[in-house]
Amino acid sequence: MKYCLNIKEYNISELEYEGKLVSGNNLFEGSSNGKKLDELGFFNFKLENTPGFSIIEANNMFYEDVRISGYNSEPVFSMDFVSQGTVEYETGNNKRVISNGGTNNIWSLNSGYFGYSTYKKDVKTSGFAIYFYDGFMKEITNKYPELLDEIYIKFISGKSFSLNPQYRFTSMEMMQTISQIRNAKLMGKTSQIYTEAKIMELLALQLQQGSESKGGNSNTYCKNAQDIEKIHEAKRLLVADLNQSLTIRQLSRQVGINENKLKYGFKEVYNHTIFGYLFDYKMDLACKLLLDTKKNIVDIADQCGYEYASHFTTAFRRKFSVTPQDFRKRHSLQLV
Repeated sequence: MKYCLNIKEYNISELEYEGKLVSGNNLFEGSSNGKKLDELGFFNFKLENTPGFSIIEANNMFYEDVRISGYNSEPVFSMDFVSQGTVEYETGNNKRVISNGGTNNIWSLNSGYFGYSTYKKDVKTSGFAIYFYDGFMKEITNKYPELLDEIYIKFISGKSFSLNPQYRFTSMEMMQTISQIRNAKLMGKTSQIYTEAKIMELLALQLQQGSESKGGNSNTYCKNAQDIEKIHEAKRLLVADLNQSLTIRQLSRQVGINENKLKYGFKEVYNHTIFGYLFDYKMDLACKLLLDTKKNIVDIADQCGYEYASHFTTAFRRKFSVTPQDFRKRHSLQLV
């Protein structure tokens, strides 16, 4: 994949790279107006190429407002997720799209696409994206024509477009799938086929969300940005201390909205019930602790909000059809 980045405000010369891992400030080699690299901030960019698609992760924070230009030398179908911060995209036809942390969209970008991304000073931004190339898009469209024919026709027409006019909220299921893609190497020899399966799962979730949006069934309870922020605050309170047992009534009082708006608004924003989200959050945390630490099951159960290890084991088995102990053993063997 060929890509070009340029910070216009500092007149940093454009650089091109193909398939390189770029980290820290290595992307930016010099400035003509006296700005040192460590004064600009940081830009961490990880690119993983495969024959049909690329997986991209980016983290950055700048100490001034910056505007980065970019183009691609071939058409791409992009699944874009903003995990943290705020990015404003400006396409070649002057269309502006603002994306905030916890949102996602699908883009189709034509060959020779040129646009800008604007980042605000002192705002840490992170994102995750998957780029499909023409051959891979054609292959999966042939498998799922009813689902992808319309999108593929637009894709090969050379017209850039986004699935949704504005970025949509990223559900818990999407976040879990992204985490599984990131950790796919744990699958050993089967990691490639596992990654492709999870990418298709992520695409299905995005397309389903786009279909619901067109049907007019979303955001009927969250009427404005203030409502949505209160839902986000409820989520933060929900996971802040997993050993607490907040009821929906308590949670609604703390964030200042009624119980119905909290319940149905939470479902709109996160595509999950409140306690369904909490359960999945606990199980995702449990997986990370089992794989990344040597903590015993009792300590992991406690950290995940379970008073008794037996209750934790029952919950984990219900979610993954395997005990925590067996889950850890299986993945440990795959890493050998």
